[in-house]
Amino acid sequence: MGGPAAHRPPAYPYFLAGLYKLTGDSALSARYAQAFLGAVAVGLIGLLAWRIWGARVGLIALVLAAVFPPLIISSTTLISEALVVPLVVASIVTACEARRSRHALVWLSASGALAGLVALTRPNGFLLLVPVAIAAWTTQAGGGGG
Repeated sequence: MGGPAAHRPPAYPYFLAGLYKLTGDSALSARYAQAFLGAVAVGLIGLLAWRIWGARVGLIALVLAAVFPPLIISSTTLISEALVVPLVVASIVTACEARRSRHALVWLSASGALAGLVALTRPNGFLLLVPVAIAAWTTQAGGGGG
């Protein structure tokens, strides 16, 4: 007993370790980084809504995400959700983009890689691989590959 243990997936601790290596052992720098990740998540939510439902809905989604309390709070506390949310939304955005693009394989690869990072960030993150796999299968079946 007493040796290395894996109670949590490693991506978030590695994220913090890299950040602390760059900035010193500063919780404030981690909060700034998480605030930046929150802004990225908000932008990705707006982008996703825009690509699916159009510019007006995208703007509404962007504004609603910007004032959504859980997204705001996740920037103030050092928790893995600050990293998970933009990764999940980015994985979904790239999977959706694969259906529109002539380069579906590139987008699906990016989506799978992002879903893999989610799995390395949260214990239940591997579940995102299921819809990504469905997106890959339906995109290829629909002739969107290439």
